[in-house]
Parts: sequence; structure tokens; C-alpha cells
Amino acid sequence: MKGFTQKEVELLLKKAVESKHNGTTLSAVFQEVSNLTGRAKGSVRNYYYNLLKDDIKKQELSKSIVGVENLKALRATEFSKDDEAFLIGAIEDGVSRGKSVRQIVSELSNGDGKLALRYQNKYRSYLYKQNKQNPILPSVSREDFKYFDRLSKEIDGLLDKIKDKYAEECLKLKKENEKLSQD
Repeated sequence: MKGFTQKEVELLLKKAVESKHNGTTLSAVFQEVSNLTGRAKGSVRNYYYNLLKDDIKKQELSKSIVGVENLKALRATEFSKDDEAFLIGAIEDGVSRGKSVRQIVSELSNGDGKLALRYQNKYRSYLYKQNKQNPILPSVSREDFKYFDRLSKEIDGLLDKIKDKYAEECLKLKKENEKLSQD
């Protein structure tokens, strides 16, 4: 693994093993190692998980650092296209009804904090990708949806009036045409 020295790798893994025994969080370990090495916390975290996913490197390090073999990095489960579509649809539907994204995500995750964070991150990623693909489109707030709904109803009403006037005009012209045809 490039970038990290052997000393930094050993420090990271020893702290991770200690945290497993002490019950402290890995986030605290990443922050501590970040402070000690001057590396960004996110870089330390990413390096840790990449290291644990490398079975050969992990096995090699477990020979010199007791407890490394017990460290685990769960494989990320990807969202299927159907799961993503359901999540995005549920959030957008809830937002259109005036709910906050946080409230919707909380309902969908049934109070599971990790799942809620996963859903929220997925939705943020989706929004980021949408803005990258359509940079011209402005962002829309909840307040905008209220106005959009009102505007949609007004437009529908105007279309109905136009349709009725058009039908009256067509009927009038048809009668005039029939009258002219008889003369």
C-alpha cells in the first residue's frame, strides 16, 4: 500500500486492535492516527479499509501484530437499480408532500441509524449526480413545490377554460358553416 510507512501502518492497526478490546469507535481511532501522523482522517479510514480487504497483506501483518486477524472490514453492499429507484421515488414523493428528507429517511430506515445514514448518503449522491448531469437546472426547495402545485392547478384551470371556449367557437363555426351551405 503506497503512501503509508510501515510505522504508520503498525500504529493504525495497533490502535484498531486496542479499540476493539476497549470498545471505542474506529472513528476515534482514525482521528487519533490522523492527529499523530498529520494525515487526513478520511485518508486514514480509507487506507484502513483497503488494507483489511487485502487478504494477503492482512495475513502478513497478522504475523507481526497480535489481533489483526480479528479485524474485519465488511464488504459494502451496493444498491440495486430497483432499490435505488424505490429510495429516490419514496424521498421525492415525500418531499412533494411537504416532508423533510430527514423525516422520510428516518421512516424508511425504521430508526436504524446506520441504514438511515446509508439512505441519506445515497440520496445525496443521487442529487450530486443529477446536478452534474443537468447543471442548468436550479435547485428546488420545499417552498418551490408549494408554488409549483398551485401554479399547476392554475394552468390546468386555464386549459379547461380555453378548451371550453374552443369547443364553443367550433360549435358556432359549424352552425355558421351549415347555414351558409343551405343558402
